[in-house]
Amino acid sequence: MEALLYCAILIILAGSLLAVLTNVSRPLRRISITRNLTQSAQVILERLSYDIRRAESIDDANSLLATSSGKLTLKSRDASDNLVSTAFTVATTTNRLQLTEPNGTPLPLSPAGIIVNSLVFRKIVTTNSDAIKMELIISDSRLVSATTSFYSTNVLRNNY
Repeated sequence: MEALLYCAILIILAGSLLAVLTNVSRPLRRISITRNLTQSAQVILERLSYDIRRAESIDDANSLLATSSGKLTLKSRDASDNLVSTAFTVATTTNRLQLTEPNGTPLPLSPAGIIVNSLVFRKIVTTNSDAIKMELIISDSRLVSATTSFYSTNVLRNNY
């Protein structure tokens, strides 16, 4: 009889310990996902900002502006001073942001596991400058409900 009592107490303690560990691990997982989203967005927006700042113009004919599945095509100069095009778009099959360089090869900019839900480019034109405002909404494939929005605005080269 005494052994049954000890077994019951042990089972209750083990169940309580399991419940505590489960409740502690959920916020840690959420923090890890949020950190992953923030770092991924930072890398994506830094690359977009870099290319926008060095671009001479926006190729309006090959860009898709003000839509959630935006495409941005920029005209810039290469090392030989030739005018080249660089495009940023979201791959429809993988929902990853990709960069298409002048040689035509698409390269992924967003890491695996990061889903680009929306990428909106808006062109801002003033009398003195041209700029691009970006809205990036991403989520983590481990927890799709963890969606975060990021914003950035950059002025094109020789436009300020």
